Amino acid sequence: YNGFSGNKKAPQESVFQRWEIGSFSQIAMNKEGDMSGTFRRILEEFPQRLNVLKPLCWKIRGILFPLNKDASVNIGTPAGEPDQLYKPIIATYDEAISEL
Repeated sequence: YNGFSGNKKAPQESVFQRWEIGSFSQIAMNKEGDMSGTFRRILEEFPQRLNVLKPLCWKIRGILFPLNKDASVNIGTPAGEPDQLYKPIIATYDEAISEL
């Protein structure tokens, strides 16, 4: 195991295990749930060295999965030009890089 954490072994359990085991619909439901209600749990798995990236992750999540009027997470892809997602994501990365 060659992770950023410096640990010799992979963790026994990970939120990401739910992203690769099961049927397509089960995996999709797990990912949807993690992007809406339990995103914080994903970030808790980050090694301490990567804490500086957590604000970037929150911002990108907000771009890719914006809140609907009822405060639920929108998991659909917006109609129209791809740049409506790409440009804000690139700007968010540029901002994060400039703050390093």
